[in-house]
Amino acid sequence: MMPSTKSRTPLIIFCSLLVILAIEAIFCYGKIAEAREERAAMEQMALDRAKELKKLEDEAEYLKRYINQMLKNPEFAEMEMRRRLGYAQEGELSIREEDPESSRNPLR
Repeated sequence: MMPSTKSRTPLIIFCSLLVILAIEAIFCYGKIAEAREERAAMEQMALDRAKELKKLEDEAEYLKRYINQMLKNPEFAEMEMRRRLGYAQEGELSIREEDPESSRNPLR
């Protein structure tokens, strides 16, 4: 004997709601996975930016010390100018070596 249509209605509604809930869960899972990937990419970007910032801060500190040394120590300034420009005093021999790295960054 078959159950009446009236008694199957709650079961049909329940199954329909269950299917809708499953579809919604699958959709939300995809969105959550995308959000996790985006978060991981942003965290990596933040780490990269922090490393870059640290490198720039270190370079700025080096340049500050270098400028202070040039301003406060005339012997150091003379030595640096002579080294960089290849100047020699009378009786000295100046040997100038071309370094591709130093031509790219003249302060190092």
